[in-house]
Amino acid sequence: MAPVCVAGRLFLLVWLVLLSFGTSHIKSLLVYDRQFLLDLRHSVSDLAVFNHDGQNTLPPLLSGIPTHLYRAWASTSQRKRRRRRGKRSGRLVKLKVCLARSSSISRTGHGLSPPFVVSRRFLEPIDTCLVRVVGLDEGVRPRRPCSPRPRQRGVDPRNLRTLLRAPRSAEPQAPAPARIGLVNARSLANKTFILRDFFSSRSLDLLCVTETWIGAGDHSALVELLPAGCSYFNSPRTSGRGGGTATVFKNDFKCKQRALTTSISSFEVTLFEVGRSDPVLCAVIYRPPKYNKDFINDFSEFLAGLMPNYDRVLIVGDFNIHVCCPEKPLVTDFLNIIDSFNFVQCVFGPTHEHGHTLDLVLSHGLSVLNIEICDSGFSDHMPVLVDVVLSSAAVKSCAPARLCRRFNPFTAGLFSAAFDQLCPPPDSASVDTEKLSSWFYSSCRNILDSVAPLRSIQPKVKPEPWFNDRARAAKRECRKAERRWKKDKLQVSFQILKDSWRSYQNTIKETKREHLSNIIMENRHNPRVLFKTIDSVLKAPQPICLEASPEMCNNFLHFFIDKIVTARALTTVPASDPSYSASCLAEFDRFEPVTLSYLEDVVGHIKPSGSLCDVMPPHFFKEVFQSIGQQVLAIINSSLSSGIVPAVSHPSTNQARPCLASEIRRDRAFSEWYGRKRERSRG
Repeated sequence: MAPVCVAGRLFLLVWLVLLSFGTSHIKSLLVYDRQFLLDLRHSVSDLAVFNHDGQNTLPPLLSGIPTHLYRAWASTSQRKRRRRRGKRSGRLVKLKVCLARSSSISRTGHGLSPPFVVSRRFLEPIDTCLVRVVGLDEGVRPRRPCSPRPRQRGVDPRNLRTLLRAPRSAEPQAPAPARIGLVNARSLANKTFILRDFFSSRSLDLLCVTETWIGAGDHSALVELLPAGCSYFNSPRTSGRGGGTATVFKNDFKCKQRALTTSISSFEVTLFEVGRSDPVLCAVIYRPPKYNKDFINDFSEFLAGLMPNYDRVLIVGDFNIHVCCPEKPLVTDFLNIIDSFNFVQCVFGPTHEHGHTLDLVLSHGLSVLNIEICDSGFSDHMPVLVDVVLSSAAVKSCAPARLCRRFNPFTAGLFSAAFDQLCPPPDSASVDTEKLSSWFYSSCRNILDSVAPLRSIQPKVKPEPWFNDRARAAKRECRKAERRWKKDKLQVSFQILKDSWRSYQNTIKETKREHLSNIIMENRHNPRVLFKTIDSVLKAPQPICLEASPEMCNNFLHFFIDKIVTARALTTVPASDPSYSASCLAEFDRFEPVTLSYLEDVVGHIKPSGSLCDVMPPHFFKEVFQSIGQQVLAIINSSLSSGIVPAVSHPSTNQARPCLASEIRRDRAFSEWYGRKRERSRG
């Protein structure tokens, strides 16, 4: 035991020596009681104002405090901070509110310490909550409080870079597919504006409609349905009520209706070709739901007559055959006929509200893409949308862009300032008219390219004149009801959607009726406008499809030859030779120069409509006439003195032509070259 005790004493002695050696280099810590700290808190607010003999020094109470304890909390501002939008649900704001609501914190058992409220600056960076102590960090300024989110939002244009357009390839691009829609309308007259909105909103190129319920000779419903720049084919039911098929297509597609060679009684069909060379045959079929034993034979004979003449065929329609139930005898025979003629049935899914597939799309030699079965509230059938790649001759063409200049209130001033700085030809009177006109044209064009450059603008489709605010409000209600029904799929929402579509149809009809009534009342004494309005309501424009052929060219030639021969046969030979005319009593050999006041009067009566060849529009020509008037006057007088009118290749003189025509029409003036020409004709 003795060695163990000795070893323990030695270890304890060594540990005490090391401890004393380590603590000899450590400064003693200061210990403050509670009252001292409270006095320190009240003295901190007077740190910046303590002045002793003109020098900023520390108060006596703080003279013995170490340097690292000089910083203290800053007094918080009582100014109410403005709450910005979008900050109510942030996590930082919630934390600030939670801390601000904490009323007091008690650390004693029975005695409660004075309550304190945590400042909002407590959540800011530490440097923002510290005040500057006199005598320390004189050159350091306190940093402004940092907001958790940026205070200003926007885009700095200096950080944006212009993207270069990719060069257009010279290689011919593949034709874009045509968007085709199939709809079972069940009374087209009650859904004209609904289907018109469906055609525009879905960006359709062709719309095939079954069960139009339109009689022969009734075109008013199709006129209401027809969007701008479109035509239609209509095949009404010849006897009885109901049925009927129609097709609405854009005029960009070269479509031509074809007639059936054989009579078919089991179904109704509309045939038309799309394209000229290598056309695509399209057929819109409606088969009544009542069973007909001749349908299979009629349909097979119909396909047998088409397939030898066309390589690409597209058949759409309401067949009223449940292809979703292949065990039925009629469905089996129908599918066998389709397979035997190498047709592809592209619709897979219910197209009727009862869950059956009745509306079909059959294709042969065509690529059918992006098949979509839409939800609609205007029929018990669901519309079917497909993309079909047609021939390049039948592809829709984009509207050509139009180059124009945009003028603002400052354009005229900039143009006049730039034109005044130009140096005109030294001797305008001796300069050739063509050169003077060319200089004027090039100068105006260069200045306009700098102050109002040409821009490419795509033409926009103008809305119908009767589509007013009330119609827009009804359309918004339909979109709102449609979004609600697609979200919850409730029957009550579906019924609201149906009512909204019905209200939209009635509203558009009422606004159109009021618009036409106003036109009739305002033009009741103008038969031309009245007949034009009635014709536009009752008769729709039909497409004119003429095929170029040698026979047509020969008929066109013979028509004019026969007309000339007939006119010569009816013309009698005059008794005297009409080439000789009476002698002229007086001739003038020069024009009178035009004055600037006369030119201003002519320019003031120029019509606002101009030509595409004009270097500037007429309204802008009037605005800058004070700057360019002298040069235009020089061109006109040079033309009158030389008898040479500037060529059409310089459109800058188009604005001066009214003045030339007005001067030539004067009774007291004839040109010199015109007089010489008459003398030569006499000799």
